[in-house]
Amino acid sequence: EKKGIHAEEFLTTPNKNILQFLLNLKINSKLITLAPEVVNPDVIQKLTNGGFKVFAGHTNASFQTSMHAFKKGITGVTHLFNACSQISAREPGVVGAALSQNDIWCGLIADGKHVDYNVIKLALKLKSFKKFLLVSDAMAGVGFAQRSFEFFNETIFIKDDLFINEYGT
Repeated sequence: EKKGIHAEEFLTTPNKNILQFLLNLKINSKLITLAPEVVNPDVIQKLTNGGFKVFAGHTNASFQTSMHAFKKGITGVTHLFNACSQISAREPGVVGAALSQNDIWCGLIADGKHVDYNVIKLALKLKSFKKFLLVSDAMAGVGFAQRSFEFFNETIFIKDDLFINEYGT
């Protein structure tokens, strides 16, 4: 539901074979983003125990699901406010969960377009700036003069310094 620009055929829920493949990777730095509402909490714990930093992202998780996932080992949110459940009057969502926890990292695309500068200011009043990570939403076309390019069988347009598809995502 919150896949963003990612091609659906590349999204998957880790099964036993994928999990084993990931856990066997011989690299020093391992960070993975997942949607906690579609992944068994034991998978989060196994990834964490296997040396991964696990972040929530592209998620429609509720506040309660997010809090449970934090207890299982999720330590951050990939890009707060984008492609994740929002704060509302009756459901704080993953945004509310991340901002309410001092130890959770928050990735933020702080360009004023993905997240309005006033929302960034509000988030920084709620949580120490030392727990924010700047995230680039750059794509393959960054720095080129062309105004569009192909990405996984989809045309991506550059409009107002943003990369968007035909649906405005």
